[in-house]
Amino acid sequence: MKKKSIDGIRKEIISAEKEKVTIAHQIKRLENRANYYLQADRRKRVHHLCNIGGAIEALFPVSKTLSKTEFFELMEKVAALPDVASLVKEVEIATSDSSEAESEKDVI
Repeated sequence: MKKKSIDGIRKEIISAEKEKVTIAHQIKRLENRANYYLQADRRKRVHHLCNIGGAIEALFPVSKTLSKTEFFELMEKVAALPDVASLVKEVEIATSDSSEAESEKDVI
């Protein structure tokens, strides 16, 4: 009778160890999934920045040869031009108007 009891306990231990491994694997999968979703915004931002950088290189091929400092100096000068500043302001207004319209559509 004692032997059955010991065998039963051994089986319970083996079962519990298997369950522990299964649960540990489930936890790891959930952690990986959470990490994937947390990094999604970062990947979107990097993709967006690469697209913007590609557009700048296409419009201003000289930017490929500039150092980081030279590039930022050029962009500061371009941004300071009155026509550029007014155009950027127009785009900001148009973008905020369309964003507000999209927000209203989502509510309705």
